[in-house]
Amino acid sequence: MSGQKYKALCAEVGQLTASHSRTIDSMQKAEEKLREAIALCPNRRDAHGMIAQLMVAHSADGAAKHYLRTVELSVGRDEMWAKSVVMTFDHFLSKRHEVSGLAPPAWWTDETLKSYLSNAKELLPKCEWRAVRAHAIVLSAPVYAWVTWEVGARTADELLAAADSFQALAKLVAAARKGVYPVPLGVEDMPLLEISDSDMKCYIALALQCRRLASEGGCTADEQRKQLQLRERRREQKRAELFALKAKVQAAKVHAETAMPCEEAPDASAEIRERGLRPSPSPDTQLAKGDGGTAGNTAEGGEGRVGKVEGGEGRVGK
Repeated sequence: MSGQKYKALCAEVGQLTASHSRTIDSMQKAEEKLREAIALCPNRRDAHGMIAQLMVAHSADGAAKHYLRTVELSVGRDEMWAKSVVMTFDHFLSKRHEVSGLAPPAWWTDETLKSYLSNAKELLPKCEWRAVRAHAIVLSAPVYAWVTWEVGARTADELLAAADSFQALAKLVAAARKGVYPVPLGVEDMPLLEISDSDMKCYIALALQCRRLASEGGCTADEQRKQLQLRERRREQKRAELFALKAKVQAAKVHAETAMPCEEAPDASAEIRERGLRPSPSPDTQLAKGDGGTAGNTAEGGEGRVGKVEGGEGRVGK
């Protein structure tokens, strides 16, 4: 009985989220029904994937939990699996899990990420820019500064594939700017229009660097060690700058407390804002901004369009 009720609830969600009947109220009702379905059958996949697509618009961290569960419960690799892999990748790459409390999955390893993101890019439409971006990042990991896993070597073919994805990403951004994107953009895709010219240049620079390394036969262990050392030097430099600015803020506070009423205290926090240094950078900023040099910026990510939620059991684990 619970299985039949589960299917009925998922079918109702499909009707509530159809484009012709979608309203704020219907989306809320759909989310309630999916929570009921998950309570009935917590180990069936599709309700997790569907509720993640709804929650991403208002709770990225909550959605990540269900995207991760969707990956875990998937028996085969289909579009729902691919979408969930990409969104989970974004969550952990941007270090949002430090807030959400999610532990990195067992597949958060270099070889598995290469396999998963390559498959995800193939399964999803070419206009899914998050999949294109994730694929580019994973295959260019030795020269991309913000990776959060232990990176292995890259073959010439892998680096060429990364270069192709970076260039494809730049083309999608350009199409969004010109208003000729292959599909209508949702609210969550608006950050595509806010990507700066410097970000675009960085994608091209990373593509060129990947092609150069490919022409040299790939990225060796020595190259990886050099890149790791470079990353550590940059991070140490940023930590030192941040420490100095924190001291400046503290001094400004002390000055403000002891100064005469007519005396204006220096605004060190303004300097922090101008220089873009913050004690706890937001996940979106951390994902959107690279580290300079080989540390390329990525496109500022939305969390995905909430269209008609994908239903059906497909290859679903019982």
